[in-house]
Amino acid sequence: YADGEVQKLITAADKARLDKYGETRKAALEEAKAGDPAEVKQLDALLAKPLVAFSGKDLTGNWKCRTIKAGGLSPLVIYGWFKCKV
Repeated sequence: YADGEVQKLITAADKARLDKYGETRKAALEEAKAGDPAEVKQLDALLAKPLVAFSGKDLTGNWKCRTIKAGGLSPLVIYGWFKCKV
């Protein structure tokens, strides 16, 4: 549940990582631009979409999901869609 409980359980190291989320995200997306041009185009299209808040929404159910890795070992990897359930 998104009830704030994690704030009581989180380690200092994880809190430090979360505090740097914005700059880490920016660096990862910059690295991703060196990836496969077709995947970079997909990433750019995704990032151009408006942000949507999840607060007050029930996300329980069956979904179509995918994983996108930006930066790190490979500049950009976009995996295919898969079924997932919340």
